Amino acid sequence: DEIELRDGGTIESSTQGSGNGGSVEVSARTILVGDNSLIFSSALVSGSGDARLAATAVAPAVGNAGTVRVEAEILDVAGGGIASTTQGSGNAGDVTIQARDVDVRDGGFVSSSAVACADGSCVPSGRAGTVTVAARKVNVDGGSISSDTQGSGAGGEVTVDAQNVSVSGGGRISSASQGSGDAGNLVIRASTLTLDGGGFISSEGSGEGDAGSVSVAPPRVGIASGRPLRSC
Repeated sequence: DEIELRDGGTIESSTQGSGNGGSVEVSARTILVGDNSLIFSSALVSGSGDARLAATAVAPAVGNAGTVRVEAEILDVAGGGIASTTQGSGNAGDVTIQARDVDVRDGGFVSSSAVACADGSCVPSGRAGTVTVAARKVNVDGGSISSDTQGSGAGGEVTVDAQNVSVSGGGRISSASQGSGDAGNLVIRASTLTLDGGGFISSEGSGEGDAGSVSVAPPRVGIASGRPLRSC
C-alpha cells in the first residue's frame, strides 16, 4: 500500500481554542510527503491556518497539539513536512517516525515546535514535543529534523536511531531556542554518521534560553564538507 501527498495535501488534526488537538497516526508501506504537503497536528491562534504562514489573529490557543506517528518501510519527505506545532500556552505533541528508510529532502522537515506568530501578536509559552526517528537509514539532504522553541516553553529532545545517518546539502538535525525556554537535547545513535555538503548537527540557544547537549555515538563519523557538531 502507498500514500502520496502532493500539491499541498494535508492529513491534520488542529485546535484553535481550549480543546486539545487529536493524535495523527499514518501507516503504509510507502509514504511520500511532497510539494508543501503536511502530516501534522497543531494548536494555533485563531485564523492563523498553516503554522508556516503569517499569523494575524490574536485569539489565544490554550489546548495542546496532538502527537504525530508515522510508520512505513519507505518514507520520503520531499518538500513537505511532518510536524506538531503550538503557538499558545498548550504544548506541541511528540513526533515519532518508525521506518526502514527515511529521506528528508528538498526543504522537507520533521519537527515539533513552539513558534511565535509571524506578526509578533503571540509568543508561545507551551513546550515543544520530542522528535524520535528510528530507521535503518536516515538521509537528510537539504531538509531538517528538529525541535525548536521561540517562547518560554522548553524545546523537546531530538533522537535519531539508525544504522546509517547522512546529513548533506545544507540539511540539519537540530534543536534550537530563540526565546527564554531552553533548547532540547540532541541524541544520535548510528553505526555510521556522515556530514557532507554543509550538513550539520547542532543545539543552539540564540535567546535567553540555553542550548541543549549534543550526544553522538557512532563508531565511525565522516565529515567531508559539513559544519562541525556543536552545542552553543
